[in-house]
Amino acid sequence: MTKFAQNQSAIIYKLTEQINRLEAKIEEKGKELASAKAKGEAILQSIGDALVVTDQKGTIILVNKAFEEMMGWAEAEAKGKSFMDLVKSEDEEGNKILGAKRKIMIILSGGANYQRSGREAHYYVRRDGTRFPVNAVVTPIIFAGRRLGAVQVFRDITVERDIDRAKTEFVSLASHQLKTPLSVINWYTEMLIDGDAGGLNEKQRRYINEVARGSHRMVDLVNSLLNVSRLELGTFIVEPEKVDLKKIVRSVLDEFKVKIDEKKLKITFVISKSFPKYLLDPKLTRIIVQNLVSNSIKYTSNGGWVKIAVGQVKDKILISVLDDGCGIPAGQQSNIFNKLFRADNARVLDPDGTGLGLYIVKTILANVGGEIWFKSREKKGTNFFVTLPCYGMRSKKGRRELEVVLPH
Repeated sequence: MTKFAQNQSAIIYKLTEQINRLEAKIEEKGKELASAKAKGEAILQSIGDALVVTDQKGTIILVNKAFEEMMGWAEAEAKGKSFMDLVKSEDEEGNKILGAKRKIMIILSGGANYQRSGREAHYYVRRDGTRFPVNAVVTPIIFAGRRLGAVQVFRDITVERDIDRAKTEFVSLASHQLKTPLSVINWYTEMLIDGDAGGLNEKQRRYINEVARGSHRMVDLVNSLLNVSRLELGTFIVEPEKVDLKKIVRSVLDEFKVKIDEKKLKITFVISKSFPKYLLDPKLTRIIVQNLVSNSIKYTSNGGWVKIAVGQVKDKILISVLDDGCGIPAGQQSNIFNKLFRADNARVLDPDGTGLGLYIVKTILANVGGEIWFKSREKKGTNFFVTLPCYGMRSKKGRRELEVVLPH
């Protein structure tokens, strides 16, 4: 064998060895990838919540076992179908939630990077036509700066809803039962204060006034709890009619005239003379305005000011209540709409508050298509903003009206 042939054989042998080693590495990597894929699929399939992945057009490319069990669609049936068509969504009344209002469409259209179901009633409809309340989280799939699709994880919250409803019904029942004895207490204390049972000395009158004050506080709390239960159970009535917001705001300010004069507050009310009437529920609108104005008056120091403005911005009615009061501490602002929450400085200034007013306002607005937000700096004041759609509030049948809590 020539030297050239020997060299060729050596080169071929080395190349063969390298190819064999490369094939072994490829095979090993393939096994690792297959193992990783199997593990990933096992993890996805073992997630207790339903999971669905879509492409940019909303076409389903992956679902897990929980999705199959919850919705009644096998993965093979779901793949390639439009999520919007396959998984239908409804509100409390059974109205379909379509198009841009679907959270996954908001994500796919680039409108947000994260969507979570709120407190609003939100249902998914199964293959067999039954429906269940869901809590869902939707996030986009982003690669190299491009939005390639979305991942949605959701779960059936029927049990949680039933527990919440049972609690709310208990609060409603207990509050109703408390109203009668409290009315009797108020009636008799007023009779005693008026001297119907004879004259009172100074000490007795002071004690009876404290009883009356405590009883009125209890009535306010019971009425607020009744409002919360009616809002959460969905039993409250919405009866829109042509409402003059000028009259409602001025009426609310008249209610607080004694307190305004006592604290020597400067009140400014700005509204156009030709501001139109809108289809709003007068009682719900009054509750919204009353709570915001009441808070500004309570938490503004003597000699301070409160400015109320009503106007229209595009297709929204805008109500603004601005004050130079104590403000809301920055670290507590995220909790301000939570049920029974009160900021530390608010508790000092008004120990009698219930912590339900802003929660009630936000819940009312969530049910009638409105919004509320605020800007605040501690010791610098607060500005609350409320918007309502110009088309007004939609009529809603129910069993009970909300209670208006009168100032004392």
